[in-house]
Amino acid sequence: MELIDSFYGYRNFLKAKKDFKKIVFFSEKSNYFIFFIPLIKKLLEKNIKVSFVTSDKKDPIFDMKSEYLKTFYIGEGVFRTFFFANLNCDNLLLTMPDLGENFLKKSPFCKNYIYIFHSLISSTLAYKKNAFKNYDTFFCVGRHHVTELENFFKENKIIEKKRLLRIGYFKLDEIIKTRKSTSINNNQILIAPTWGSDNIINSYCEEIIEKLLKLNYKIILRPHPMSIKLDHKKLSEIDEKFSSNDNFSLSKKDDNSQDYLKSEIIISDWSGAALEFCLGLNRSAIFIDTPQRVRNKEYLNNKSIQEKTFEYSVRGKLGQIIKTNEIHKITEYINLLKKNTGHYESNLSEINNNFLFNVGSSVEKACDYLEEQI
Repeated sequence: MELIDSFYGYRNFLKAKKDFKKIVFFSEKSNYFIFFIPLIKKLLEKNIKVSFVTSDKKDPIFDMKSEYLKTFYIGEGVFRTFFFANLNCDNLLLTMPDLGENFLKKSPFCKNYIYIFHSLISSTLAYKKNAFKNYDTFFCVGRHHVTELENFFKENKIIEKKRLLRIGYFKLDEIIKTRKSTSINNNQILIAPTWGSDNIINSYCEEIIEKLLKLNYKIILRPHPMSIKLDHKKLSEIDEKFSSNDNFSLSKKDDNSQDYLKSEIIISDWSGAALEFCLGLNRSAIFIDTPQRVRNKEYLNNKSIQEKTFEYSVRGKLGQIIKTNEIHKITEYINLLKKNTGHYESNLSEINNNFLFNVGSSVEKACDYLEEQI
């Protein structure tokens, strides 16, 4: 059945009119929908035709209805491979790194591959070396992305013209829009680790949850979507251990906005979610100082590169950093943050104003660019 549905989705895309192939979005999973939807809504408001191709049958895009929107399901198998290899469109927008470095190849018939960053973190460490090599255009979130990509293309002697557009971060703007409409639960803490072998789910998470539940905090554990897949056994153990406590919940929702909005403090390691929380909501974080996640093996032991990453440079400005041998003091750090709620506000404004692009108007910038393209 999956293969048949994928075939029909692929066939229907091939049969779609050219007007719907000027702007095409591709999504790997339903959890990426939140990174696309602000821009899609803005395009539809302007009566600009959009196609959305997804590998996930549960993608929320299928609930949207508009005469200017066409949706297609192509699955994860052979027809997705065909789609990428033979794609004929003007602009393809996606959040998928490593394009052309695996079995999903670039098509000679697609004019402009556009990468949408789905995190505020730097492009150097947390992605493979050639993750962005094959894109034409980048919707850069901040100055760090422009600098890092410029350096990468120069160091690797990539001479093809790349467009590093100063766009901003759609998700951050959406968080900022909604923060005034929701009341904070002053006793709620969100734990949002990154994914990878060194994330706190596999090390310190149980200890942290146990300590905080004893003090009657309400705890929401929100693992990264990749962690749900890779750490499912450990997550099941944690859920089984604490699920009987009404103050604990394990959140696997694609849209984490409500978890953000109602929480007073976030606890993380190196997750971009903590940066979104702090910069979008003007709240503080506790960062557990585990080893930084490095997927670019060339930088595995390069401390100078690690210290230049956006996530490394802003952590101390957004909250408290706790060494792993001080986990037992976490309640002291939480009390310190609670007493100094306004301490980090000037830092937050500085980062938003001086490091990130078009805070509050990123969608408009992206929409303007796409209008020019068509």
